[in-house]
Amino acid sequence: MASWKRTLPFLLINVLVSAVTTILVLTIWDHAHSSALPAAQTSTNVAAATQTTPASVAQAPAGDGKITIENVFGVGDYQTEVVEITRDADTDLVLTGWKLRDENGHEYTFPNLTLKKGAIRVYTRSGTDSVIELFWGQKQAVWEAGELVALVDAQGTLQASYRIP
Repeated sequence: MASWKRTLPFLLINVLVSAVTTILVLTIWDHAHSSALPAAQTSTNVAAATQTTPASVAQAPAGDGKITIENVFGVGDYQTEVVEITRDADTDLVLTGWKLRDENGHEYTFPNLTLKKGAIRVYTRSGTDSVIELFWGQKQAVWEAGELVALVDAQGTLQASYRIP
């Protein structure tokens, strides 16, 4: 019984040191890798894109509101590589037939999709499309540092571009 009372303080110190070390390591890891993935957006207004038929929504001119390629996250990492595109207009923008291109000839064509005010993400990898996340289905990472990402409309007119740092 006496040995148990002697070891209890050491066990408690061990638990405390282990907990502090784990929290410290996770904090450092999170800080070092936070730019690899886009932040989760919880507002319902942030990502308001809907899939529609072209006849149900009038196509707004691209100049009717700003559409921007915000960033390319996870450049070179197949699992996390994603392009985030945002729009800050209150009108709907039909993206059907629009293309996302790089300088090496890679091209993604948008499906039947209407973008409202908010954001949409285009992942390089395969997956199941939703109204805010699209999956290109490439076999490897596409984007490279220093490369120009271009978003062109169905007529081939440049609507937005982004140079990957």
